[in-house]
Amino acid sequence: MGAGSYLVAPNSIDCGWPDTGASGINLIGQPSLLVPETSAVVVDNDVTMSAPASTVFGPNSAAIEIKGFAGGNTVLHNRIRGRANAALTVLDQNGGMPENTSFVSNDLSGFQSSLADIFVDAGATGTFIIGHKATVMDLASGMVIVPMR
Repeated sequence: MGAGSYLVAPNSIDCGWPDTGASGINLIGQPSLLVPETSAVVVDNDVTMSAPASTVFGPNSAAIEIKGFAGGNTVLHNRIRGRANAALTVLDQNGGMPENTSFVSNDLSGFQSSLADIFVDAGATGTFIIGHKATVMDLASGMVIVPMR
């Protein structure tokens, strides 16, 4: 994705690439010369990461990835299955770091991460998670996690 706002819903995605950086859905904000990506809503998608068993995952291998100059994005009610480095990530790209990302009520019960279910890179701000138990690797500061029963 690039400049503008988006609705990504409802899709069925099967990402079976053996590439170390494969991802199912990418929200990528471009540098300041372009309009940054903002206010995307990623909702009601079924994402399966079905890479071959021999795949060694890189840091940006994720079912849903938000990176670069991206802000105010919401990822909710998605069902994520399979294997990757993480189910949900917030990552630096080209010196840009996403801000104000919300992950709400995503179903990760059929997912196996090699790093963490949710990974938030150093420098990210305003990340908010509401969901069932998941492993979280938070290298940023100010993350808010609200567990669901």
